[in-house]
Amino acid sequence: MEKEVTRTLLQGELLTIYGSLPTVARKGFLEYPLPNRLNISFSYYSYLIVVMLSYIPSMYVWGKLLFVWVLFGVLYSFLRKRSEM
Repeated sequence: MEKEVTRTLLQGELLTIYGSLPTVARKGFLEYPLPNRLNISFSYYSYLIVVMLSYIPSMYVWGKLLFVWVLFGVLYSFLRKRSEM
């Protein structure tokens, strides 16, 4: 149950960000182009794309790390019980 809720929330966040991309690009929302006094550039459109792409590895990596952590925990407890015999 919790996994489906998390997946639904992530999909909702990604769809909301994706839906806002055309508006952000058209209006130039939070654009700070060069040249300027601080000599830095910022694009909210690019930032949103990076945020969307960051969801993919985090979902995959954290799922795999959790699996490995549980597997090692089970293996460790099995070997510990076996050595106590």
